[in-house]
Amino acid sequence: MKPAKLKRHLETKHKELQNKHADFFQRRAENLKIQSAHLKKFTTIPQKALRASLEVSYLIGKTMKPHTIGESLILPAATKMTSIMHGDKYGNELKTIPLSRDTVSRRISEMSRNIESEVIKRIQNSSVFALQLDETTDITKMSQLIIYVRFIFNEDITETFLCCKSLEGKTTGEKIFEVINEYFEAKSLTWANCVAVCTDGAAALTGSNKGLRGLIQKVAPHMVFNHCMIHRQALVAKDMDEELHNILQDAVSSINYIKCNSLNSRLFSILCNEMGSTYESYCYTPKSDGFHVGKYYDGYLI
Repeated sequence: MKPAKLKRHLETKHKELQNKHADFFQRRAENLKIQSAHLKKFTTIPQKALRASLEVSYLIGKTMKPHTIGESLILPAATKMTSIMHGDKYGNELKTIPLSRDTVSRRISEMSRNIESEVIKRIQNSSVFALQLDETTDITKMSQLIIYVRFIFNEDITETFLCCKSLEGKTTGEKIFEVINEYFEAKSLTWANCVAVCTDGAAALTGSNKGLRGLIQKVAPHMVFNHCMIHRQALVAKDMDEELHNILQDAVSSINYIKCNSLNSRLFSILCNEMGSTYESYCYTPKSDGFHVGKYYDGYLI
């Protein structure tokens, strides 16, 4: 700006400063530089804190811990450890990391949306893809539709989780198809590229008229439907040989008798030790399609 204009600006806008010496303005310029340096340092620390918040939120989500653990345990523990190892100055800097419950929840939601968008892009770039889905009920009595997808990525077949949608009201084939179709439209996915669907034997999924299979084949006649392998094993197990069935029933009855009572479990462990057995206890784990029986050796299920 020209000196004449600077002088006019000083005389019209800052009359109280027009009689000040040049040293006054030089000091003001130096103070402005110092303030800028402090501002730069102040903005740099929150950027590091933001990155740390994202990393910790990722670990909390990955380990499926409560969102409150960041503010109640992780941050105080990290602050104390840093203060002891490096001094209070560095420990106090950790307090600027945002790890409240709402912040952690928001970070996890953002990462989830980012992962979903990346999966959708890979599916869109794939020539074909296949779905595997099942309808189940969670502990709150809510019906959930879980969908996995298999597609081609980097010349290899990749399988990953796609989405989980709540089913309000009835869980009929029409409702399930409506939820999937709305998701496809929202994510710009087409039924033409979907070549196969894998489900269990539920009538709402395999019905040829009002079931999911019949509704999908109306919009995608080329679709191939497969029956879930795990459910096939459960169906075969119902018609097993009578002798094998009796043996398994005896084993299940023995295990239930041992595990139904804590005293029986302790006595069984003592018996195994006295007999010099390699195994110490049996493990009974309920499953959706039956049960799982295993043995513990040195604390490991085999």
